[in-house]
Amino acid sequence: MRLQARICAALLLGFTARIPGWAIMPEKEAERDAKRFYLNQLNVKPKNVSVVRTAIADFNRKLGQTRTSGLAAAPAAGDSAAEQQAAEFLKQTKAALGIDSETLSQIKKSAAAGHKHFLYQQSYQGLPVEFSRVKVHLDGGGNIIGMDSGYQPGLSLNVVATIGAGEAGETVRQDAGLLPSSQPSLVILPDGRGGANLAWKFSLHTGKALWRYYVDAHGGGLLFRYNDLRHLCPSADGTVLGMVYDLDPLADGRPLQAPAARPFSHQRVYIRDGDNYAETQSGGAYCHSSFTGKVFTQLQGPFVNVANFSGLSLHHDSGGAVWATVATPVSSPNPYPNSSILFSTINLSGISGVVKLLPIFTSFNVGTVTPGSFDESADIMDDDQLAIIDSFGNPVASYVGDRGAFSGAGVPGNLMRIRLKSNASGQNTGYNVAVSSYMIFSDPATPGPTGDVMWVASKTASGLRSELSLFYHLNLMHDYFADLDRSSAAFSVTPVNAMALAGPDIANAFYDPEYDNLFFGDAGAIPSDLFADDATVSHHEYTHYIMEKIWPMQNFGQAGAISEATADYFSASSLNSSKIAPYVCQGFGSCGAGSYVALRELDCTQTSCSALTATNWRGEIHDDSLFLSRALWDIRRVRITTQGQANGSACVDNLVFQTMLFFPESFSEFINAMQYLNTTGAVAACAGIIDLTTHFSAHGLPVGAGVNDAYDTASFRNDGFESATDFSDLGAVNATIYPSGDLDFYTFGAGAGPILINLTLPPDGFYFKGYSVTLYDLNHNTIASLPTAFDGPNGNEFNLCAQTDCKTSQQKVALNYLNDNPGQFFVQISGGPTANGGSNSGVNSTASYSLSIDYKKPGAVAAGVVGASFDNDRIDFSLRVTTYTQFQDYRFAYAQLRNQSMSVLPNTRTHDPALASDYLTVLSSVSALGTISGRLALVTGFASRFPSVGTVFVEIFGTNKASSTVSLGLSHPLNLTSSRAELSAWNNVFNPLKGEKATIKYETQSPGRVSIRLYTLNGAFISTLVDGEMPAGKGSVDWHGRNFSGNTVASGIYLIRMKAPGFNRTQKIAVIK
Repeated sequence: MRLQARICAALLLGFTARIPGWAIMPEKEAERDAKRFYLNQLNVKPKNVSVVRTAIADFNRKLGQTRTSGLAAAPAAGDSAAEQQAAEFLKQTKAALGIDSETLSQIKKSAAAGHKHFLYQQSYQGLPVEFSRVKVHLDGGGNIIGMDSGYQPGLSLNVVATIGAGEAGETVRQDAGLLPSSQPSLVILPDGRGGANLAWKFSLHTGKALWRYYVDAHGGGLLFRYNDLRHLCPSADGTVLGMVYDLDPLADGRPLQAPAARPFSHQRVYIRDGDNYAETQSGGAYCHSSFTGKVFTQLQGPFVNVANFSGLSLHHDSGGAVWATVATPVSSPNPYPNSSILFSTINLSGISGVVKLLPIFTSFNVGTVTPGSFDESADIMDDDQLAIIDSFGNPVASYVGDRGAFSGAGVPGNLMRIRLKSNASGQNTGYNVAVSSYMIFSDPATPGPTGDVMWVASKTASGLRSELSLFYHLNLMHDYFADLDRSSAAFSVTPVNAMALAGPDIANAFYDPEYDNLFFGDAGAIPSDLFADDATVSHHEYTHYIMEKIWPMQNFGQAGAISEATADYFSASSLNSSKIAPYVCQGFGSCGAGSYVALRELDCTQTSCSALTATNWRGEIHDDSLFLSRALWDIRRVRITTQGQANGSACVDNLVFQTMLFFPESFSEFINAMQYLNTTGAVAACAGIIDLTTHFSAHGLPVGAGVNDAYDTASFRNDGFESATDFSDLGAVNATIYPSGDLDFYTFGAGAGPILINLTLPPDGFYFKGYSVTLYDLNHNTIASLPTAFDGPNGNEFNLCAQTDCKTSQQKVALNYLNDNPGQFFVQISGGPTANGGSNSGVNSTASYSLSIDYKKPGAVAAGVVGASFDNDRIDFSLRVTTYTQFQDYRFAYAQLRNQSMSVLPNTRTHDPALASDYLTVLSSVSALGTISGRLALVTGFASRFPSVGTVFVEIFGTNKASSTVSLGLSHPLNLTSSRAELSAWNNVFNPLKGEKATIKYETQSPGRVSIRLYTLNGAFISTLVDGEMPAGKGSVDWHGRNFSGNTVASGIYLIRMKAPGFNRTQKIAVIK
């Protein structure tokens, strides 16, 4: 869905002037917001000028007739009479103009050259209607000479906010990175389609902008924002350019492979000190409205911070800079502890005029980088990291390894923090900063020779271009995603930190989700720009960073293949080049013959492509990603042929991006979501429904349905978290891993206690198929896994498989996990992990595996009776559900009740709207901030419909982004409210040998100790059914005809004795065989 703030063009006079904040230069932020909030689409019915003219003429004519007849005098020169005349005009023209003067209040008036002008503000139920104003103009004789209106007729909406100001303020913080600077107010915001939204209005001052934010007071989403700061540029200004490649040195094709000058956007240029800055716009220009003076800058901004891993980071100033050092003794413990986060602060506020600060490490040994060998590059083996944090709280650099002495990246201003974060494995000596370096301007108010900046490789400490290339291309990729529909959902409130020339001898580039940063290796013992000069690499890694903002996808199996496929697709589409990492391949000579061969080629007209089959799953996520990425590229190629370059690529780009908002972690989930968006017309750029099936089928997608598998069918495959099979009522299943690459997912809600998973493997000759079982928590984090001991063919001593098959001598796999965190869980059954990529192997079989899961069912949902009323109890509930950076996966679907034996009570499933036959109804429900909560109520008549029920369990069901509805778990047992003290037995004549049971219901009026015991007629003790402190109310318990030893009792009459506060009672019960 699109954002709701498609602002009507009747408001354009108010909005178009405000978007650039009255600046002399339009800002890139305004251009992005114009697309983000659809201000670039004129979607309004123009004002009927003839109706207005007729209304004015009629009013003036009647006014003249009145004066001629002597019934009224001409208005006096004073404002009062003119105000009355204007108000009378609005009153009399209500029917013609559709403006209700009762909803207007005068807020301004002015007079000049004999004319008088009045400005009115519209309100609705006491709340102002934003940008909805009416202006009436009179001449000196009291005649109406003009009327302009942005009035919003026919408003009808609920003005009671369901989202609080605090939650709405959090929406602003997520978008802007700062909390609002003013108290919010409730307003009515027109939506441009004749309707309106109740909104919280905030103000946020960032120094270079005064933002007005509007947040939906019912849904919590961002409706609209604009910059209300008016300025022009009489002060510090300039342009920032850099010498970079558009794609890579080979593809650009310029003489001698020379880079080209390109504008650097989103770079902060500081004027005079470390507090005042301007940001460069799309053309590289910057302008500060208030200050002039000397400037300095580095490759840092609101979206990207780039630093040099191997030495001093790039810096520029306009002259007059003086550098000095000062003692700043800070250090970590030696050795530093595992699993910790340690902070140190360097504060130079006591030194006047400090504009920039950087630490000088006298020693540094954090984490471990293993050296490269003859045929292997270096690698980060222990991922402890140290980050330098600026005064905004954002990392500007991250370091790992045994670095010795070096100078870290600088931050603007006089304050920095150093953060050391360690994991559970390995320790090192840490770091020491004896002194720090700082910069001051000798004459900060006097401008330097020029404010322009030209970044070139020769200005860097390494003499290489990597820092420039990364800053330029990562910001381009930010803007690319900013132009996609709904892409604001993926924005982070902090800039990504990218480290150039990481090493020594690291021959790869990667996104690290643990630290939310990017590393680009130095490509060997002799550092080079290989990874940074190949734009497909930086665009690929930035996509991983963006996707992590939607949700943390597991880097395994089909999910990992989707992650790599979308990273390749968006990289290729943003650059309009189907080749991934061709320059890197050329540099390493590792991709076969030819001077420009890609690591992965997405265009099947340029290479040989194969469809996914039962045998060609490779178990390496990059290789397996090609089935999907090539299908997407085929779709894009056809749409460009049909619609043209711009519309065709926009169509598929938006389809793919919005598909990722459904959290797909299997090929079937991805394709189902994309087909849904396609058939519902969710992407306007596609101009109708397009053919997706042909292209997916040509690449063997999705993975085929299981054979003899009721849970993995052609219509619904349980290949991922979103499509997981609800295990809550299954007990055990028989299913298949088939074909190659298949995975099976199951979900259930569990209370605290042990979770026991038993997997029986299908036979394969003298061995059994090598499957693995993995347990995930509600946020898809791996909490336990148990790969089989792959001691048969195609396994190895590290419990890893060959790509297509591996076997084991063990028929059964058992995973036992002690759960102390109630909630939703997921179980994955897959082929064992591979040696060549850590994904699932292609092991599969048409023979079934058997799976059972034993766990404590009560307790996954927190619930309690909050409104005790006989036959009309109110029950509150809450539970945590899957949630990501800015998204919550599950929403409340319905609730139902189970009795003391956990059997579903009929007619207790809730409906919206409620059915006449329902005995349970929903009073309220909220799905937000990672929680589903609400209030239920028993419907009068429940007690007579279910006379034996005293104890109930509340079960909550949720629906996720893939429209899959599953049980999220049960509450602990709840005792319903009673109107008396009583003991009763239901089915009190029963045969336990036939599986029958008796239900004993008890009711108390006071809380206290309740005991219910069974005896023979001669007083011999049989069993204790209840013994403990109980709240007042009803309870129920089943007796299956067994004694305290678990043996079935003999036929006969037995006595039930209940003792409770102020109540003793005995009942008889009969067992027959």
